[in-house]
Amino acid sequence: MDDFGRGICFINDKITFVENALEGEIVDLEIIASKKKYQEAKVLNLKKESKDRVEYACPYSFNCGGCHIAHMTYEAQLKFKKRKVENIVRRYTSYKDFSIHSIFGCRNLYYRNKITLHIKKQQLGYYQKKTNQVIAIDHCLLVHPKINRVIKKINQYLKKKPLYVKEIVIRCINEDLLLWMDQDVPQDFIDYMGNVNIVANGKTVLNHNFIEDDLFGNTFLIKENSFYQVNKKQVEKLYGLIIDYVKEEPYQNVLDLYCGTGTIGISVSSYVKKVVGIECNSASVSSANKKKKRNHIVNIEFIEGKVEDQLERVKGRFDLVIVDPPRSGLDKHSVSIIKEIRPKAIVYVSCDPMTLARDIELLKDQYELKKMDLVDMFKNTYHVESVSYLFQK
Repeated sequence: MDDFGRGICFINDKITFVENALEGEIVDLEIIASKKKYQEAKVLNLKKESKDRVEYACPYSFNCGGCHIAHMTYEAQLKFKKRKVENIVRRYTSYKDFSIHSIFGCRNLYYRNKITLHIKKQQLGYYQKKTNQVIAIDHCLLVHPKINRVIKKINQYLKKKPLYVKEIVIRCINEDLLLWMDQDVPQDFIDYMGNVNIVANGKTVLNHNFIEDDLFGNTFLIKENSFYQVNKKQVEKLYGLIIDYVKEEPYQNVLDLYCGTGTIGISVSSYVKKVVGIECNSASVSSANKKKKRNHIVNIEFIEGKVEDQLERVKGRFDLVIVDPPRSGLDKHSVSIIKEIRPKAIVYVSCDPMTLARDIELLKDQYELKKMDLVDMFKNTYHVESVSYLFQK
């Protein structure tokens, strides 16, 4: 299998990636793309099935591109993700004997608290993979049941009247709903949607532009465009790992980079003397400061700006740095400043093992990777979150 959940075979010595094929299967296939160094193919007929194959009930899964490995048993999904991360770290770092400490799974469907949908020709749905064509949907097995009820309701509206928006984001936390749309919407649509929160074209047109969540005894405000993890149960596991680690060590001053709405920094603030968070998204910083005030936390400060720019301002005595960067990982300037700060330890939360491996290798002259845990936030996809613990040599 490759890192994206495709089967690998060779045809005339040319590597071929086969969508919806599992290791050990015998298939009839069709070449759908031929490049200079590789080919892509799809399965036409399964002649010998893997014991790890299951039927997946979603009618859209192999068109929308959201569920890459839903045809695997969940045990096989976890093994695939664990092996994928281990192979990447061994291949691209100096840790050739590396192995994952633990992987924490979540068997439940309907786990996502956020969905992004598109409207084209009055069809509501996902983009078909590798295209901007909309696949109309009325239900998604990955999202909260209340979000599915909203999808159904919007579809009913579209059967009667047009809605001239291109994108709709729906969030659901603790049964509370927030809809964000990129264009103005008519009043009858607002009235039709009922008791929800609606933001359209940057304006709050119904109730609030945020919803609330409780995490580790703190209340968090999630605005329409601020980052928040999409799987509540697993984010509790993910952040719980960090909290347990911080509680075990006598850290005083914590630097929280790419802090988003401050969830990690606020969650560990009661176990340390001081936390400083840096985040470039102004809406996220605004939410973080509101959370700080709402939860009466006085030992945390949030700085708005790009991490690579603001790190120069906060050079000081931090004994722990927590990073949760975007998929692109850390830039080289940030790595160099972290080395100058010389914290005792770095906790690195990552959603992309390739950039994680690159950054671990950039830090290896001063920091040693001691342990890594995986948390499966995204069942049926090839994505997985990791928490790595690096200690000063």
